[in-house]
Amino acid sequence: MKHLFSVGIMLTLCLCSCKEGKSETEQVIHPVERATDEIVKSSAQDAQGKTLHMIFNNTQGTATLELDGETIEVMRMRSVSGFWYKNNT
Repeated sequence: MKHLFSVGIMLTLCLCSCKEGKSETEQVIHPVERATDEIVKSSAQDAQGKTLHMIFNNTQGTATLELDGETIEVMRMRSVSGFWYKNNT
């Protein structure tokens, strides 16, 4: 009888100790990094003092060229030896 009582107490303790409340998992949200354009700016000047401003957007594959107030945008083309730019008109 003593053993049966001891087993009953142990069984009750085991069952009560295993009944923990459900633990809620924490959801961690990491901020998404926005892709920024990789832009390279350069300029060149000729002997007469005219300045050619060049803006290369490597993410979009475009180059914007400005000379004497006129601006054009050209697309990058891939070649075996590197890149070249072409106007679609």
